[in-house]
Amino acid sequence: EMQSLRLTYCGAGHEWPLLIRVPQDRAVCESDVQRLTADGMALGIDPDQRYPHGMVDLAPNDILVAFTDGLTDSNDFQQRRFGGTRLRRTLLEFLAREPRATAAAIVEHVFWQLRQFSGLNRRVDDVTLVVMRVRE
Repeated sequence: EMQSLRLTYCGAGHEWPLLIRVPQDRAVCESDVQRLTADGMALGIDPDQRYPHGMVDLAPNDILVAFTDGLTDSNDFQQRRFGGTRLRRTLLEFLAREPRATAAAIVEHVFWQLRQFSGLNRRVDDVTLVVMRVRE
């Protein structure tokens, strides 16, 4: 039986995960990043809430990045947010240098960048980051 790499997903009030399709023949860029935007409200508020789901076919080398708003809402000492744009830039710059980086290396790099950004500033929220990389 042929295995499909179809990902079915739905959101429940979290940030939209990122799917990064790493090209073979050039450096990764902004147009290789897609947000997975099937959206529902947070769980447990409305028992009648419907949760639309999305589907995407994954390809070898694809990277899925899922995170909570504790990551993007982290502040530096000037009260600037780490933000989604900075997260995407962090990921793209790292993958341009290290296109074959493992999921673990990507997590380490993002957390290193977050520590550089927010320094010893107190965290207001927990930070969860899950990275998955599709094997060759």
